[in-house]
Amino acid sequence: WWGQTDDAIRGGTHLEGTVSGPLGDPVASLHVSSNLVSWQRLDFADVAAAVRLDDEGLQLDQSRLIVAGGQLTATGDLMWGPQRANIKAAWRNVDAAQLVSAISDATVTPSGRMSGEATAAGSIGSIEEWNVDARVALGDGLRGRGRVPAPGEARFRLADGTWGLEASHVVGDVAPVTVSLTGRLRGSDVKNSAMAGTLQVSESDLQAIFQMLSETGLVSGQQDLVSGAIRANADVTGTVARPVLQLSVESGRIAAGGQQLVDVEARGSLDGSTFQLDELTAAQAMPSSGDATGQLKASGKF
Repeated sequence: WWGQTDDAIRGGTHLEGTVSGPLGDPVASLHVSSNLVSWQRLDFADVAAAVRLDDEGLQLDQSRLIVAGGQLTATGDLMWGPQRANIKAAWRNVDAAQLVSAISDATVTPSGRMSGEATAAGSIGSIEEWNVDARVALGDGLRGRGRVPAPGEARFRLADGTWGLEASHVVGDVAPVTVSLTGRLRGSDVKNSAMAGTLQVSESDLQAIFQMLSETGLVSGQQDLVSGAIRANADVTGTVARPVLQLSVESGRIAAGGQQLVDVEARGSLDGSTFQLDELTAAQAMPSSGDATGQLKASGKF
């Protein structure tokens, strides 16, 4: 899972309860608790759950735990015969950076606290048969090295093998970004499932963007070399593991290296770590009037 190989659950649990009913059809009502249980790089503290077991299935009630500094609660059931499960969960004040660092090797993570809820139902044997509706809100994040605040909300839906993601966040507290994606699952191979959609960045101040990138350790250098505002749009294709973005970036006016540029437009594609600049056009403004004089065109691959 996420490239990790240690799937063993570590820690101790306490189990108590009652068993009632005829010998051929017993019913167990159990209470499970633990001070600390670990799985991979995740720690679950103050675990408590009420479980009911019978010949039809398992029912989970009143479960709660602490993970990444926040609280998670869940209820659900699992039916033995049809092998179907239903889950309802909610979480609040979960540390986003701590959680992402625990489940991935990402060097840059969102910062802040996550809250939300999710409902899910489907067959244990096939992820394509699941129906999922989940909402996540992120807020109260601070900038730091490898930490990027992104206040906003996202909603994920899955039904009949088709998923959709709608998200609206202010990345780094400076760039409003909206994302709309849809995709189709390819069996259990989620990473190679195809997707398509759009990404939009509303007009954002360049100096504020470079300051945020510097504070988070993503870039270094003088922050006042470039000023102005940009906006961007992208059509997204490819797969979950490797999205491809067809980008369009525009600016009415940019100051760079003491030069005033107007009507700046750049178009290209981002595929993995390769950026293909198809076209860059801009006009040089006259210092006195601000009207366009010289023209600039460029292309390249990076």
